[in-house]
Amino acid sequence: MSNLRSNWLKPPQFIALLWLIMVWPLAAEDRKEYRYSVESEPMITVSNSCGSIAVGPSGSKEIIVTTIAYSEGVTFVHEQHGRRLEFQARSKHQEKVVASYQVLVPSDAFVIMRSSYGTLHAEGLRGDIVLEGPAAAIEVTGMSNAHVHVKTLTGAVGVTNVRSSRVDIQSVSGNIRLHNVTASTVQANSESGTIMYEGDPDGRGEYHLTTRTGAVFLSIPAKAPVEIKTLSLNRGFDEQDQAIDRGLQTGQSSLLSKKGAVNWSKFVVRSFGGRIHITRP
Repeated sequence: MSNLRSNWLKPPQFIALLWLIMVWPLAAEDRKEYRYSVESEPMITVSNSCGSIAVGPSGSKEIIVTTIAYSEGVTFVHEQHGRRLEFQARSKHQEKVVASYQVLVPSDAFVIMRSSYGTLHAEGLRGDIVLEGPAAAIEVTGMSNAHVHVKTLTGAVGVTNVRSSRVDIQSVSGNIRLHNVTASTVQANSESGTIMYEGDPDGRGEYHLTTRTGAVFLSIPAKAPVEIKTLSLNRGFDEQDQAIDRGLQTGQSSLLSKKGAVNWSKFVVRSFGGRIHITRP
């Protein structure tokens, strides 16, 4: 027993070791900033095979790039050819999140974001934005007058507070969540993932939501004028309003609009093997 006790760290040694464990991740972080001046409508590609990417507006014609390395063995390669800029992170550590990009861009930039792991986050942008990643979680928020393209295999997709935009989402098995996407044109497709729409479409826009074997959830305020057409081959359907239920089970359009309404949003909802759930809170 005395030998066992002698192998334990004494209090000062234990405290020193604990401090080292807590501080080491911070000390290992290597953060650098780069600035680029560009003319109008720059084309920017950000690729990260070992971590996340976050892109937002710079409020100027300047591009501000912050690189963060959490481990040794990370290489950042940056190139500029006129208004074309490419930023790329590489690592010798495969399948590990060891680096991230934070990029601020002009509002009229064409942005392509690619990541194998981590998160792709785009916020407050206008123009064309492309987000691609086989397993990366994808977040799009706070946009207007934008054209958003999303392509993923298994990553979850969240689109929040987007207005007067075009949104195209292609997924194999990832879930898709649309929250407060208003007055927009949306094409959302997932082979086996769940698709959810929540919010008021604001009387304008078209929303085509399709999943082959997953479920679709719609939650639209009762006051919102909408037209909904559904198709579910297994006839799985849930609806709070049974009168609406009878009209939608046949696959026909149902106009759920207020009397005298001139504008309404159109939803085309397809789930060939899953259920369709509609609520009107």
